[in-house]
Amino acid sequence: MKHKLITLVLAIAVIASLVVVGCVKPAPLPTPAPAPTKPIELRLSFEWPESGLVYQKGWKPWIAEVEERTGGRVKIVPYFSSSLNPLPEAISACRTGVADIVELNYTVVPGQLDMHELLSQILPSTPWSRWGRIHWEIYKAFQQQYEAEVPGLKPLFTHSIGPAELAMMKSPIRSLEDVKGTKIMSIGKSAIDQLTALDFVVVEKYPPEFYTTMEKGVVDGCALTRSSYIYDWGMAPLIKYITEVHFTNVNHMPVMNMDKWNSLPPDIQKVFEDLGGVHATEIFDQAYYDADYVIIPQESKEKYGTEIITLTPEELARWDVLVRPVHEAYLAEMEAKGLPARALYDEYYRLVKEYKW
Repeated sequence: MKHKLITLVLAIAVIASLVVVGCVKPAPLPTPAPAPTKPIELRLSFEWPESGLVYQKGWKPWIAEVEERTGGRVKIVPYFSSSLNPLPEAISACRTGVADIVELNYTVVPGQLDMHELLSQILPSTPWSRWGRIHWEIYKAFQQQYEAEVPGLKPLFTHSIGPAELAMMKSPIRSLEDVKGTKIMSIGKSAIDQLTALDFVVVEKYPPEFYTTMEKGVVDGCALTRSSYIYDWGMAPLIKYITEVHFTNVNHMPVMNMDKWNSLPPDIQKVFEDLGGVHATEIFDQAYYDADYVIIPQESKEKYGTEIITLTPEELARWDVLVRPVHEAYLAEMEAKGLPARALYDEYYRLVKEYKW
C-alpha cells in the first residue's frame, strides 16, 4: 500500500511539472538584422580629369558633403574626362538617363542655351570676380527664361572657372600689335568670335586634345581658363607667358534628370537644395580664386619661369573696342528672339562690381 502511494505521488508530481512547463512561454527567436539599404547611386558626367583642380577642390568636397548629409543614402559616381558621354552631348545624356547629373558647359552648344550663353560674353578689361555667385544671382533673377531652355532637367547650382586668358609658349602678347597672325587654341563659339575680332587665327579643339595640340606646336598658345590649362590639362610646363586679358567667361550649371529628381525622397531633395545654390558657388569660387591668383602665379614662376603680363587700363580699353561689336551683335540677335538679353547683360556687369574680388 505504501509503495502504491509513493508511485501515485510521483505521478502527480510529473504531471504537475509538465503543466508548469507547458505554461511557460518559449524564448523568442532573435530578430534578424535588417538588410543594409543600398544607396541611391547617381551617375555624374563632366569634362574634368580626376587629378585636376575642378574635381579635387570643387566637386570632390561637394560630393563628400552630399553623401555625409544624406547619411550614406546617396552615392555620387563621377565619370571623368567626358568618359560617359561626349561633352557637347551632355544635355541629351541627362535627359535620356545615360547620366543622372551632368555639368552643362554653355560654350560648346551654341544656339541651344541662349540665355545661359549670354554669360559667356565678357569684355577683356572685366576684373576677376566671384563668377559662380554672379551666375547664380543671374539665374535666380531670370529663372523662368533659364529653366525654359532646360526642360526635363533640374538645376542644382552654378560654378564658373572664370574668363579665358592668353597662355603663350614662346612669344608673349603685350599689346594688340603682338596679336596679328598668332595661332591660338580655344573652344566654343563665343571665344572664337571674340578672338577672331582681335585678329587671332583660332584653332578650335576639345579636351583631351588640348595638351597634344600645344605640345606639337600646332598653335602658338591657348585661350583657356588659367586653372584648367595649368591643373586640369597639365600644360604648365609648356606655358612661358600668361597675359591677363579676359574674354569668354566659362560657366557651368550642374543639372539632374528631372525624373531622377522626382524619385528622390523629400529629405534627400532638401539636402541637394541646401548644398546647392550659394553654398556650392562659395566652394568653387574660393577654389578658383586661390588657384588663379595665389597658387599658380607663384608656382608657375618658380617651376617654369612663367611670366604673368598685366596690361594697362589704356591697353585693355583698345581690346574692349574690338570685342564690344561682337557683344552688341549677340545681344541684338538674342533680343530679336524675344529674350531679355540687354537687361541680363546690364545686371551681369552690375553684379561684377558687387562681387569683385
